[in-house]
Amino acid sequence: MDLGLTEAEVQTSFNGPAFMSWSRSYEASWENGGVFDSNGTFDYALDTEFLEGQFALQKKIVTRQMELGIGSVLPAFSGKVPGQLKRLFPEANITGLGTAGPAWLDGLDPLFTNISTSFMSKAIAAFGRTGFYEADGYFVGGPAPWLTAETATGNVDVAGAWHAAAPTGSACQ
Repeated sequence: MDLGLTEAEVQTSFNGPAFMSWSRSYEASWENGGVFDSNGTFDYALDTEFLEGQFALQKKIVTRQMELGIGSVLPAFSGKVPGQLKRLFPEANITGLGTAGPAWLDGLDPLFTNISTSFMSKAIAAFGRTGFYEADGYFVGGPAPWLTAETATGNVDVAGAWHAAAPTGSACQ
């Protein structure tokens, strides 16, 4: 992986197929021990064939939409990262203790811009320039974990981090 994580470490921040939409908002189908074994070790991984199939299907969908003149909205980086990233970037403002499972990278941390730009460049290389990009920094139960009550009323400019990779695209938040 580009950031130094193994495939197994990246897998710890994904949900199963029935819960993929939850993966985009930090919510996890495995919270409360759902896929951790009795020793607390993460014991779940999405099948590589499934992931490759989803990628191929999405490419077909986006290609066909573009052929029909329908704009497609690509996902952008919203800050959700595998918790183990904190081990590799201890100075970054990442929630959690660096253990398995999802964590959040502060949208104001410099690492956020680096990851966001890389993510967008790869999405554009894979799917083309669709012109629309979306990231949802939705948190169940309150504001982003790194925000205090005083700063939670302001918005982090997530779209600003996308501009380097997609200067002519439209951002949806």
